[in-house]
Amino acid sequence: MTMKLTLAACAALVLGAGTAMAQTVIKVGHFGPGSDVFSRGVEAFAEDLEKRSEGRFDVQIFPAGQLGNEKQQISALQGGLQEILITATTNLTNLNAPLRLLDIPFVFATEAEADAVTMGPLAAELTAGLEQHRLQALGLWENGFRAISNDVRPVTMPDDLAGIKMRVIGAPVFIDTFNALGAQPTPMPFTELYAGLETGTVDGQDNTPLTVEMMKFYEVQDYLTVSNHIYSAMVVLAGKPFLSRLSEEDRALLIDAVQGFGATQRAMMREANAKVLDFLGGEGGMEIVPALSPEAVAAFREKVAPVAAETVTEDLKPLYDQMLATIAASAE
Repeated sequence: MTMKLTLAACAALVLGAGTAMAQTVIKVGHFGPGSDVFSRGVEAFAEDLEKRSEGRFDVQIFPAGQLGNEKQQISALQGGLQEILITATTNLTNLNAPLRLLDIPFVFATEAEADAVTMGPLAAELTAGLEQHRLQALGLWENGFRAISNDVRPVTMPDDLAGIKMRVIGAPVFIDTFNALGAQPTPMPFTELYAGLETGTVDGQDNTPLTVEMMKFYEVQDYLTVSNHIYSAMVVLAGKPFLSRLSEEDRALLIDAVQGFGATQRAMMREANAKVLDFLGGEGGMEIVPALSPEAVAAFREKVAPVAAETVTEDLKPLYDQMLATIAASAE
């Protein structure tokens, strides 16, 4: 009897150890500094995912580019050394051209329009091409609408940007947009942007108001216009080697968790973006243009119309037409 109990106890310990060893570690990399609302959203998602998996997933978060830059982390996903990266869709347009459609200036007028595309069936079509690169988009989250800041003058009409040296993302649509608006677009790594603004290498930049606060750009910028000229979506990106190691049940659970958390993540970002303008216009000392007038929006749209025409190549036009139809339907 004693021998049987001892053997049973040993077996239980072995099985318990096996269960612990079978726990799946999910390393999640992103570029938020770790203390901001975006980073808090990633932490909340990690807690939700671990709870849903009943402990089968151990989610480890690495903010502030701790796992490398975008190129390095994407390579790690492809090689099976990292599981998930959360990054701007703009950083993937060289691998998957349809994502360029999300960056077309003024293609979205409202958050509801953006939601209809990024949270609906079209999201899968916009990201499908990533799979040929050993990557899979689990869902699209949000960074938000971009605003324009500078230290030259308030921007209320396109002509106000004339001659202003604007730091831009080095993607063609951003360079072309600010060229069309009469500015002097200057590609520059984000990590160098504060110093560039401080030294006058560039006069201005475009990011969400939250980013302006988070990176303390208000210390070196005088004016902020809530232009909402480009919507910035984030992709929750997984490597195919990682996904292939999961059971079908756990893959489905992971995708459902990412997409299910999308509404919560958006709500967190939008609430914070709405509140941050009070800080920037108060303690931050910036002069805020809270919205473009309808006449200004029309003028901006007219200026950047050629950018959309250049971005929507013949092979992208069917998908672009679907996107416009989805946007129109969301307003009905």
